[in-house]
Amino acid sequence: MTMFVASKLLLLVGVALGTHHGVEAEDVFYEWTIKPRLSIPPLSPDCFIKRDMLLVNDQMPGPEIRANLGDTVHIKWINMSPSEGVSIHYHGLLMQGQNYADGAGGVSTCIVGPMQTFEHTFIADNAGTHYWHGHTSLDRMDGLQGTIIIEDPDDPEEQALKELYDDERVIFLQDWYHKSGPTLRTSVY
Repeated sequence: MTMFVASKLLLLVGVALGTHHGVEAEDVFYEWTIKPRLSIPPLSPDCFIKRDMLLVNDQMPGPEIRANLGDTVHIKWINMSPSEGVSIHYHGLLMQGQNYADGAGGVSTCIVGPMQTFEHTFIADNAGTHYWHGHTSLDRMDGLQGTIIIEDPDDPEEQALKELYDDERVIFLQDWYHKSGPTLRTSVY
């Protein structure tokens, strides 16, 4: 996963973009490669090795998105699947005034075809722990999902919690089947 923080925006621009309580907004960038993989340990949670997966940067779960409230998040990704279209939905984010970035394929966003590149840009508009997932067919159960953490540096309760703990751990649970999403989508039980 590639992440870097660009130069800070001026406070006035940050306020115009929805920055919370005077904290300077930043642009946060991610670059993802989405591609099919065969489930092999350590990618397979139960060591089942005969299953197709669809992963971001060869990670399962996928990379974490982390930003502060009011930051502008840029996620540039390429769909390296030779046969499947992909869309990514950012579950739990309000996306007020920016529904085009919601990522619901065929609803608010176009599905990105094989070997195409796309960039989502949105303002992190509500603090909390959320998740992103593939929103085309059954991509989510093939490993195309991960966490989103939007922090509010001005929230005294959030800051107090950070002082209580040495580090932070995210536990991510997901469904896991021995058949891939495309197989399940077209199969009859």
